[in-house]
Amino acid sequence: MRIFRKIVTGTATVAAALLALAGTSAATPAPSDDRAVKCEATNHPAKRIDKNVWKPDAPTKRLPAGTKAGKMNAGKNYFYCQRDWGEKHRVTVGGWTNTWWALTDDDSGFKNVWLNVVYISGGNNNKPVPGLPQHG
Repeated sequence: MRIFRKIVTGTATVAAALLALAGTSAATPAPSDDRAVKCEATNHPAKRIDKNVWKPDAPTKRLPAGTKAGKMNAGKNYFYCQRDWGEKHRVTVGGWTNTWWALTDDDSGFKNVWLNVVYISGGNNNKPVPGLPQHG
């Protein structure tokens, strides 16, 4: 009976270790800027506001670090707030250019990441997107 218990206990330990490793795989999106989902300008919980993303697979980033996160699909997507991240984070696509970024959860599964507003319909160069609150 003792040998049976040791085998069962050992098997359970190995299974738990494998599950723990599976939960930390490279495919799991890393957390991003944890200041999100509050608009700091108002300090109220952010509402989701729908806007149209015109570019398929528009890239998202973790800011201020500027590291790649995932992608946004073209079409209707929700955003929380927007912020001007300055010249270091300027994006130019064709005749469009902007330093403003909108906070969202992307279609790759990354939470609280930023999409440059140059990919959102309805804005102007170097201006925030109308109708989206400004993040502190």
